[in-house]
Amino acid sequence: FQGVPVPALLELVKSRMKNATDADEKTVWRDDWKYLYQTSPEGYSVPVFREDVENAFLCVSLRNSKTGKFELMDLEHGGIRFVFPTLFGWKSCKWVSTVRLLTEYRKGFWERIGCHARGRVEFDERWAPQASKVWNVLYGSNAMFLKVFGDKVGFFVMQKSGYYLGVCVDSIQYLLNFKKQE
Repeated sequence: FQGVPVPALLELVKSRMKNATDADEKTVWRDDWKYLYQTSPEGYSVPVFREDVENAFLCVSLRNSKTGKFELMDLEHGGIRFVFPTLFGWKSCKWVSTVRLLTEYRKGFWERIGCHARGRVEFDERWAPQASKVWNVLYGSNAMFLKVFGDKVGFFVMQKSGYYLGVCVDSIQYLLNFKKQE
């Protein structure tokens, strides 16, 4: 991977946006941000803690394994995207279209369905504590599915099952909130 260090990118944005305001006259740049929140056009979203942004970079090119030369990130690999070397891959939003710097934590797609809020590899932060047993079973079944059916089918099934699991969790949460309001 090759890219632009995120701290340098944020300094550039800060220098240009420090005094800017939006349509509601609210300041656009906030020094007290705590989370970098990424979204994709499909609605995938993911928060990253400010402390985990320090060694990140906006990836613009990837080394071609055949030629050894760096080429612009293609759509298959998520286009130009953030890479957080100390975090699990789900913290890097493919096809990122919007970035917000938030002061309040907001769960992203995988965090809503039981993945860890932080996702640090060093501490094996894959699953939220309350969801770890369920996710370990699901993770094991996905690993078996990959072994039996191979990468292409396995990764397709993992992506689709994750999406539908998210839809189910959102629907259940909606219904529970709806019942509370009655």
